[in-house]
Amino acid sequence: MDASGRASLLNAWAAVLRGREDQVPPFLGFFKDPLADLNAQPPFEWFVRSQWMLILMQWLGPLLLVIRWIWEMIPCPKHEHRLVCIPGSIVTEMREAAIQELSAGDGEDFVSESDVLLAWWAQRIVQSMLPSGKIPVTLLNNFNIRPSFPDLFPRDTAYVGNAWLTAHTILPADEVLERPVGYLAFKLRHSLLAQRSKNQIRDYIAVQREGMEKTQGDLN
Repeated sequence: MDASGRASLLNAWAAVLRGREDQVPPFLGFFKDPLADLNAQPPFEWFVRSQWMLILMQWLGPLLLVIRWIWEMIPCPKHEHRLVCIPGSIVTEMREAAIQELSAGDGEDFVSESDVLLAWWAQRIVQSMLPSGKIPVTLLNNFNIRPSFPDLFPRDTAYVGNAWLTAHTILPADEVLERPVGYLAFKLRHSLLAQRSKNQIRDYIAVQREGMEKTQGDLN
């Protein structure tokens, strides 16, 4: 269950507690997976044409995740989980400053609050790691695919399964550290727009499905 699905479940639960069962939307996915009909048709876009990407998602990705976790446990054996709360007014100020930075140039100047917040947080994380200048840094930005396919996920229904993917933004470490937050936020926005197109989503899910079928897994 992703964040949108959890929100739908909690809203429906709250409606029942208020005695407003009429506000509970029909739930999708009990008898048929809406994503089952989301098939990519050849010719695929660049995403699926990379055979190395398919291999990475199926096998190398999980393996590297375990290796990296073990490697990080050596210098930092004790991890702590903390909740970071950032006031909404601060996020609004950060977004306004980012838009002013971008409007001074010749390109587009729209970035969302989530773009700015992720860009700012990425800078803080990379600063703490002190990487070499040209080492690549991958920023992951999760997005909800429900709005992209209203025919599969009607607005008056709720789907409590996983219906999200990840947009990848790859930048050198020195660019993440030295460029302003507005620049990073724009890069994140550009990657998101490019990778959440219907064709890209279909191809991404096709790669996931192929990997899951080979390992007897399930997309949810």
